[in-house]
Amino acid sequence: MGCASRLAALAVFSVLAAAPAGASAATGYPGVLENDVSPAISGDVALGGTAVASPGEWSGQGPIAYAYQWQACSPACASIPGATTSTYAPAAADLGARLVVIVTASNANTSYAVASTQSAAIAPAPEQVQASLSGQLIPHDRTLAVAIGLQTRRGYRLAFDPPVTGVVTVDWYLGAHAQLSADRHGLVLVASGSTRIGRLGPSAVQIRTTARGRKLVKRSRSLRLTALATLVPTQSPAVAALGPFQLT
Repeated sequence: MGCASRLAALAVFSVLAAAPAGASAATGYPGVLENDVSPAISGDVALGGTAVASPGEWSGQGPIAYAYQWQACSPACASIPGATTSTYAPAAADLGARLVVIVTASNANTSYAVASTQSAAIAPAPEQVQASLSGQLIPHDRTLAVAIGLQTRRGYRLAFDPPVTGVVTVDWYLGAHAQLSADRHGLVLVASGSTRIGRLGPSAVQIRTTARGRKLVKRSRSLRLTALATLVPTQSPAVAALGPFQLT
């Protein structure tokens, strides 16, 4: 091989050696692909929703084709069989896991795989969250024990086992209400409590009476109340549940 030929071959080898890890060249430069912006996951990662993969941004000789492989991480990541399109609908088996999508970009000469960052943890469907709230927004003991707590500034500790992380607020209003308007104008708030839930597991919301609510509890032998629980999950829209109960 002549000197000029050896120098040309060395130049091509140097360019390929600088290609990103994971790239493989069939015929050499300029076919090497480079990932400029990493793949990303958007959409709804709750059960019943659809996660959407963006391939990111790539540079290199076109046309460029993209292949997808979704993984579930809890915490180790494993490929999800059959999840090879740009969208993925989380299944019940994925609950609590985090999603990653691996995008493989290919042209006529090279292929190069890059993983996205992990998504938020897969949450229950909004209907499941609402059903869970409905079963927890009313105290199991609706007698004197609750009333005694509500008559003090200490309030009443409402046991709560959240289906997702986030902020939960529980309000108790005077009277029976089929629905509560957004501003709840004209309604009497008897007691309220809120807490931030950073991890799943048994927790509690401390319900404390308002000044007017404390007077009502002390003066009344029985109160008809409506409980409103609102949960704002960390990564999904707020969910609310409503339920009437009698405090005796």
